[in-house]
Amino acid sequence: MVIVAVVLRVLLALVILRAGLAKISDRRRFRDVVGDYELLPARAVPMVATTLPPAEALTGVVLLVGVVVRPAALVIVGMLVCFSVAVAINLGRGRHVECGCYGRVSSTITWRHVAANGVLIGAGAFVAAFPAQPLALASLWETAGGRLSAQAVPALAAVLVALAAAAAGALVRYALAVLARSHALRGRLAPGERT
Repeated sequence: MVIVAVVLRVLLALVILRAGLAKISDRRRFRDVVGDYELLPARAVPMVATTLPPAEALTGVVLLVGVVVRPAALVIVGMLVCFSVAVAINLGRGRHVECGCYGRVSSTITWRHVAANGVLIGAGAFVAAFPAQPLALASLWETAGGRLSAQAVPALAAVLVALAAAAAGALVRYALAVLARSHALRGRLAPGERT
């Protein structure tokens, strides 16, 4: 059972990581997709479209390396339940919008999306049921007297540095994109309209 949990953990992590990275690569399109579902207030769409892809990618990385297996698996299950409900509501309304699952590679929603998410939800629940796994960073965290093992400290530091670098890089790219759009918009304004 533990081997099955490890395989499912890695596969689920890779699926979620790929989905998050694909959405990050085309934020504007993903924002449009989130709006097309017509489930959120217009003001919430940019926030969800900006925060969801990095959250997916980060959760995928955390699950892949096995830092906190059960919480990461449960967060993924929660996200997948929300995605399934959003798809089901739109299909129930007779709307066939782009799923937004994998950025540019996305397809129009169908009940297959709900079924596929159901399989992933089952995998996530199975992984959450068996959080103590080999090949997981958490297995190095076995404590003796409440302290991290000697092997866990450098591994944890490396993961935290990598995650911080990835987050900083994403924020810098996003800030540069916003700045570029601001300059482009400012350049389109007539001289009297500029503030």
